[in-house]
Amino acid sequence: MPAINFKNQFAEAVKNGVKRQTIRALRKDGRMPAKRGDILALYTGMRTKSCRKLLNARCSDVRPIELHAALVIVDGGDGWIRTRPDLDNFARADGFRDWSDMAAWFDKTHGLPFEGVLIQWDELRDSSSENGDEFQRRVDAGECCRAGRDGDCIHPECPQNRDGEPHATGRHCPLDCKCTVCGLDSGECDCPDGTQRKACTFVSRRL
Repeated sequence: MPAINFKNQFAEAVKNGVKRQTIRALRKDGRMPAKRGDILALYTGMRTKSCRKLLNARCSDVRPIELHAALVIVDGGDGWIRTRPDLDNFARADGFRDWSDMAAWFDKTHGLPFEGVLIQWDELRDSSSENGDEFQRRVDAGECCRAGRDGDCIHPECPQNRDGEPHATGRHCPLDCKCTVCGLDSGECDCPDGTQRKACTFVSRRL
Protein backbone atom coordinates (compact mmCIF):
# COMPACT_ATOMS: atom_id res chain seq x y z
CA MET A 1 0.00 0.00 0.00
CA PRO A 2 1.81 3.18 -1.15
CA ALA A 3 1.89 5.92 1.50
CA ILE A 4 1.72 9.59 0.53
CA ASN A 5 2.50 12.43 2.92
CA PHE A 6 0.95 15.89 2.74
CA LYS A 7 2.02 19.19 4.21
CA ASN A 8 -0.25 20.40 6.99
CA GLN A 9 -1.70 23.14 4.78
CA PHE A 10 -3.30 20.47 2.55
CA ALA A 11 -4.33 17.98 5.25
CA GLU A 12 -7.93 19.08 5.77
CA ALA A 13 -8.57 19.43 2.03
CA VAL A 14 -7.40 15.84 1.55
CA LYS A 15 -9.41 14.54 4.50
CA ASN A 16 -12.57 16.36 3.41
CA GLY A 17 -12.32 15.17 -0.20
CA VAL A 18 -11.73 18.64 -1.64
CA LYS A 19 -8.24 17.67 -2.79
CA ARG A 20 -8.22 14.37 -4.69
CA GLN A 21 -4.96 14.69 -6.54
CA THR A 22 -1.34 15.47 -5.86
CA ILE A 23 1.67 16.30 -8.03
CA ARG A 24 4.96 14.70 -7.04
CA ALA A 25 8.52 15.00 -8.32
CA LEU A 26 9.90 12.23 -10.50
CA ARG A 27 11.77 9.53 -8.60
CA LYS A 28 15.48 9.17 -9.26
CA ASP A 29 15.02 5.49 -10.13
CA GLY A 30 12.30 6.33 -12.66
CA ARG A 31 9.65 4.26 -10.91
CA MET A 32 6.10 5.55 -10.51
CA PRO A 33 5.09 6.14 -6.87
CA ALA A 34 1.74 4.40 -7.44
CA LYS A 35 -0.34 2.72 -10.12
CA ARG A 36 -4.01 2.62 -10.99
CA GLY A 37 -5.95 0.42 -8.59
CA ASP A 38 -3.51 0.80 -5.69
CA ILE A 39 -4.99 1.52 -2.28
CA LEU A 40 -3.22 4.66 -1.09
CA ALA A 41 -2.59 5.51 2.57
CA LEU A 42 -2.68 9.31 2.87
CA TYR A 43 -0.90 10.92 5.83
CA THR A 44 0.24 14.23 7.17
CA GLY A 45 3.31 14.68 9.37
CA MET A 46 4.97 11.39 8.48
CA ARG A 47 8.26 10.71 10.30
CA THR A 48 7.26 13.19 13.01
CA LYS A 49 5.51 12.87 16.37
CA SER A 50 2.46 14.58 14.87
CA CYS A 51 1.98 11.92 12.17
CA ARG A 52 -1.70 11.44 11.42
CA LYS A 53 -3.48 9.23 8.91
CA LEU A 54 -6.03 11.15 6.85
CA LEU A 55 -7.69 8.34 4.91
CA ASN A 56 -7.29 5.44 2.51
CA ALA A 57 -8.16 5.99 -1.13
CA ARG A 58 -8.07 4.05 -4.40
CA CYS A 59 -5.67 5.40 -7.01
CA SER A 60 -7.66 6.20 -10.17
CA ASP A 61 -4.88 7.53 -12.40
CA VAL A 62 -1.15 8.25 -12.57
CA ARG A 63 0.22 10.39 -15.41
CA PRO A 64 3.31 12.45 -16.21
CA ILE A 65 2.73 16.18 -15.93
CA GLU A 66 4.53 19.44 -16.66
CA LEU A 67 3.80 22.74 -14.94
CA HIS A 68 4.79 26.02 -16.59
CA ALA A 69 4.06 29.61 -15.61
CA ALA A 70 0.82 29.70 -17.62
CA LEU A 71 0.41 26.16 -18.90
CA VAL A 72 -0.16 22.62 -17.62
CA ILE A 73 0.60 19.61 -19.84
CA VAL A 74 -0.91 16.28 -18.73
CA ASP A 75 0.39 13.31 -20.69
CA GLY A 76 -2.31 11.07 -22.13
CA GLY A 77 -5.12 12.84 -20.32
CA ASP A 78 -6.40 16.38 -20.37
CA GLY A 79 -3.63 17.49 -22.71
CA TRP A 80 -2.79 21.17 -22.58
CA ILE A 81 -4.53 23.26 -19.92
CA ARG A 82 -3.96 26.90 -20.77
CA THR A 83 -7.09 29.06 -20.33
CA ARG A 84 -7.31 30.89 -17.02
CA PRO A 85 -10.64 29.33 -15.96
CA ASP A 86 -9.31 25.83 -16.67
CA LEU A 87 -6.05 26.57 -14.85
CA ASP A 88 -7.98 27.90 -11.85
CA ASN A 89 -10.19 24.77 -11.77
CA PHE A 90 -7.12 22.54 -11.95
CA ALA A 91 -5.47 24.46 -9.11
CA ARG A 92 -8.55 24.19 -6.90
CA ALA A 93 -8.65 20.42 -7.49
CA ASP A 94 -5.11 20.35 -6.10
CA GLY A 95 -6.06 22.28 -2.96
CA PHE A 96 -5.03 25.81 -3.98
CA ARG A 97 -7.05 29.00 -4.11
CA ASP A 98 -6.45 29.54 -7.83
CA TRP A 99 -3.76 29.16 -10.48
CA SER A 100 -1.76 32.17 -9.27
CA ASP A 101 -1.60 30.60 -5.81
CA MET A 102 -0.56 27.20 -7.21
CA ALA A 103 2.02 28.56 -9.65
CA ALA A 104 3.60 30.70 -6.93
CA TRP A 105 3.79 27.72 -4.54
CA PHE A 106 5.42 25.43 -7.09
CA ASP A 107 7.82 28.14 -8.25
CA LYS A 108 8.92 28.77 -4.67
CA THR A 109 9.03 25.08 -3.65
CA HIS A 110 10.36 23.39 -6.79
CA GLY A 111 10.93 26.04 -9.42
CA LEU A 112 9.12 26.38 -12.75
CA PRO A 113 8.96 24.72 -15.17
CA PHE A 114 8.37 21.54 -13.16
CA GLU A 115 8.13 17.94 -14.38
CA GLY A 116 6.50 15.36 -12.19
CA VAL A 117 3.70 12.85 -11.75
CA LEU A 118 0.00 13.56 -11.28
CA ILE A 119 -1.64 11.08 -8.89
CA GLN A 120 -5.44 11.08 -8.60
CA TRP A 121 -7.68 9.03 -6.34
CA ASP A 122 -11.27 8.13 -5.51
CA GLU A 123 -12.79 8.02 -2.07
CA LEU A 124 -13.12 4.72 -0.26
CA ARG A 125 -16.26 4.88 1.85
CA ASP A 126 -15.95 3.59 5.39
CA SER A 127 -18.38 2.50 8.07
CA SER A 128 -18.90 6.06 9.29
CA SER A 129 -20.98 6.91 6.20
CA GLU A 130 -24.75 6.49 6.14
CA ASN A 131 -25.63 2.80 5.93
CA GLY A 132 -21.88 2.18 5.86
CA ASP A 133 -21.89 -0.81 8.20
CA GLU A 134 -24.36 -2.73 6.05
CA PHE A 135 -22.59 -1.75 2.84
CA GLN A 136 -19.20 -2.83 4.20
CA ARG A 137 -20.65 -6.14 5.37
CA ARG A 138 -22.04 -6.84 1.91
CA VAL A 139 -18.80 -5.81 0.24
CA ASP A 140 -16.78 -8.08 2.54
CA ALA A 141 -19.19 -10.94 1.85
CA GLY A 142 -18.78 -10.52 -1.91
CA GLU A 143 -22.39 -9.42 -2.37
CA CYS A 144 -21.54 -6.01 -3.86
CA CYS A 145 -19.32 -4.90 -6.69
CA ARG A 146 -15.94 -3.55 -5.62
CA ALA A 147 -15.15 -1.70 -8.82
CA GLY A 148 -13.95 1.88 -8.46
CA ARG A 149 -15.48 4.81 -10.29
CA ASP A 150 -13.12 4.17 -13.18
CA GLY A 151 -14.66 0.70 -13.61
CA ASP A 152 -11.60 -1.29 -12.56
CA CYS A 153 -12.06 -4.13 -10.07
CA ILE A 154 -9.01 -5.31 -8.13
CA HIS A 155 -10.74 -7.79 -5.83
CA PRO A 156 -9.41 -11.35 -6.42
CA GLU A 157 -12.85 -12.92 -5.87
CA CYS A 158 -14.70 -10.74 -8.37
CA PRO A 159 -16.90 -13.32 -10.14
CA GLN A 160 -16.40 -11.68 -13.53
CA ASN A 161 -12.61 -11.54 -13.26
CA ARG A 162 -12.40 -14.97 -11.62
CA ASP A 163 -14.46 -16.69 -14.32
CA GLY A 164 -13.03 -14.78 -17.28
CA GLU A 165 -16.34 -13.15 -18.05
CA PRO A 166 -17.86 -11.80 -20.17
CA HIS A 167 -15.46 -13.33 -22.70
CA ALA A 168 -15.95 -16.92 -21.48
CA THR A 169 -19.71 -17.24 -21.90
CA GLY A 170 -21.01 -13.70 -22.26
CA ARG A 171 -22.46 -13.80 -18.74
CA HIS A 172 -23.47 -10.42 -17.37
CA CYS A 173 -22.13 -9.49 -13.95
CA PRO A 174 -24.18 -11.13 -11.14
CA LEU A 175 -23.44 -8.21 -8.80
CA ASP A 176 -25.16 -5.65 -11.01
CA CYS A 177 -27.68 -3.06 -9.83
CA LYS A 178 -26.08 -2.28 -6.45
CA CYS A 179 -25.88 1.27 -5.14
CA THR A 180 -22.22 2.14 -4.51
CA VAL A 181 -23.11 4.17 -1.40
CA CYS A 182 -25.46 1.97 0.61
CA GLY A 183 -25.00 -1.36 -1.19
CA LEU A 184 -28.76 -1.95 -1.49
CA ASP A 185 -30.53 -3.16 -4.62
CA SER A 186 -31.65 -0.37 -6.92
CA GLY A 187 -35.26 -0.90 -5.95
CA GLU A 188 -34.48 -0.44 -2.26
CA CYS A 189 -31.98 2.41 -2.46
CA ASP A 190 -33.16 5.91 -1.55
CA CYS A 191 -29.78 7.68 -1.57
CA PRO A 192 -30.39 11.36 -2.36
CA ASP A 193 -27.31 12.02 -4.50
CA GLY A 194 -28.16 9.91 -7.53
CA THR A 195 -25.33 7.46 -7.06
CA GLN A 196 -27.16 4.37 -8.26
CA ARG A 197 -25.47 2.70 -11.22
CA LYS A 198 -24.95 -0.74 -12.69
CA ALA A 199 -21.44 -0.94 -11.32
CA CYS A 200 -20.15 -4.09 -12.98
CA THR A 201 -21.30 -3.02 -16.43
CA PHE A 202 -18.14 -0.91 -16.48
CA VAL A 203 -15.99 -3.86 -15.35
CA SER A 204 -17.39 -6.03 -18.14
CA ARG A 205 -16.40 -3.48 -20.76
CA ARG A 206 -12.82 -3.53 -19.59
CA LEU A 207 -12.29 -7.32 -19.38
